[in-house]
Amino acid sequence: MRAGEGGLTLIEVTLSIVVLAVGVLGAAGMQLRALQASEQARGHSQAAWLAQGWLERMRAGSGVGPIDQSRWQAELKRTLGDAAEGNVRRDVERVQIEVRWGRVQGDGPLIVSLQGRVER
Repeated sequence: MRAGEGGLTLIEVTLSIVVLAVGVLGAAGMQLRALQASEQARGHSQAAWLAQGWLERMRAGSGVGPIDQSRWQAELKRTLGDAAEGNVRRDVERVQIEVRWGRVQGDGPLIVSLQGRVER
């Protein structure tokens, strides 16, 4: 090679490929985290929607018997997965509805809790 000629050596090419690979892997990792966060947000929205629907049924005073609650539990499992379950606690005027489903890596289940007033 002459002194005035420019070019890339094998070391430079290898180094640029390594830098590019690290960048691509980082972008792929961020995409995976974004998909997981999107899935969690979808589950939270669906759980809140199902809990709100049950609360509205209780406020209306119709469709809240044991058979209806079994159907609601089945809908939770269909929508959020087999680990999903809903608990309803009621006192004289207040209702607390809690929906649990799934797991976050090593943490406990995901939970949506909703409280409201219900007239008798």
